Amino acid sequence: MKRICPKGHKYNKTSDYPVCPICAKEDRVRQGFLAELSNPAQRALLAEGIDRLDILAEWKQQDILELHGVGPKAIKGLQQQLEAADLSFKSA
Repeated sequence: MKRICPKGHKYNKTSDYPVCPICAKEDRVRQGFLAELSNPAQRALLAEGIDRLDILAEWKQQDILELHGVGPKAIKGLQQQLEAADLSFKSA
């Protein structure tokens, strides 16, 4: 199905998910801990205002995993980045 996003990009998309792949590529975070994550995981964390590791450390791992777009692979990477910064997810 041919679609046009609000920015005027033309793209083919078969799902109903309203993300333009061209916009997603342009908006991708390229620095910091978010750069290691997929676009859906980046969007999920940014939607919750999580743009720094110290903010991420205020969240429980299970709560992050429940965000749409965040899966086990993202959690593993986030855990490694927190540990490298001498931080961890909030405990229960």
